[in-house]
Amino acid sequence: MKTLQTPGDTDTLIEVHIPVPPESVAYWTELCQAGGAQAVTLIPGENDPEWFREPGEPIPWKAPLLRCLVDDRHQARYLIRRLETCLQDHIDHWLVPVPDKDWIRESRNFFQPLLIHDTYWIRPPWQSETPDTRPALILEPGLAFGTGQHPTTRFLLDWLAMHP
Repeated sequence: MKTLQTPGDTDTLIEVHIPVPPESVAYWTELCQAGGAQAVTLIPGENDPEWFREPGEPIPWKAPLLRCLVDDRHQARYLIRRLETCLQDHIDHWLVPVPDKDWIRESRNFFQPLLIHDTYWIRPPWQSETPDTRPALILEPGLAFGTGQHPTTRFLLDWLAMHP
């Protein structure tokens, strides 16, 4: 086990990274969820290419990692013990503290103005400017709506552009 540590991170969220065989990702995911992981994310391994896959497509990575989010180091140790007991074997893993940030504010950096049909922009309310003088529609991004990327939002934006 290797642990990446920062001072004073005993009460912070922890990611437990576990290399898993690509053919048994679903099994490992269920084990981690049953072991108390709040979230389990599949990510490429160190030498695997970045690649987005649709659900149901085969996993193209040779050495994928499961990134399991837990409350603290105590919960991380509990998860690892449960996995090792279930599998009756030692598992490779490492712990990565999750920095204490304002994740809402941090996520704002990812929202940029989006041009719709060369007609108007959509932008979040915290951005006061668009790249040119075309009109702007201000949308508050939410969990699944308001960025312009969700299909229902995009359908409405396309319709508005075609019916000024």
